[in-house]
Amino acid sequence: MGILLAFLEAPPLQDAEFARELMKKRKSSVADVCLVFYSFLDDAKPTKSPTEAAAALVKARRLPEGWDLESNASLGEVSYLICTTLGIKGGLTMRVFGNSSRYCYRECVAKRLVQANGPHSAVSGRDLLSIAGRIEDELEKRASKK
Repeated sequence: MGILLAFLEAPPLQDAEFARELMKKRKSSVADVCLVFYSFLDDAKPTKSPTEAAAALVKARRLPEGWDLESNASLGEVSYLICTTLGIKGGLTMRVFGNSSRYCYRECVAKRLVQANGPHSAVSGRDLLSIAGRIEDELEKRASKK
């Protein structure tokens, strides 16, 4: 519960209503994912607009242009954002060819940031909040090492 309360202080999740609605979703959308990952930007200002959140993520080079905000989010897409947020460079393939949802998914499974359900599997709202908690833990662990 502490992770969820700490996570609710992030800009897009400033109200508990968004988190409650997200918890109820069996399949989260790319828009939901953008709002959640927007909260990990350093200069994030409060917003409830998925379009603004996606534009900020594109500007920060964490999200490629052209993702359909209305489509259901896949675990591969979430993994892509995890890798760009945490700066995970990955193995040889990712270093040579850049990030792809397939290889980002593999890296995130290896680092135990996501469950091994397949890169094309849907992400529930509850799973998305759980993943966000793991990212927050990883960021705190990195900050404490500095």
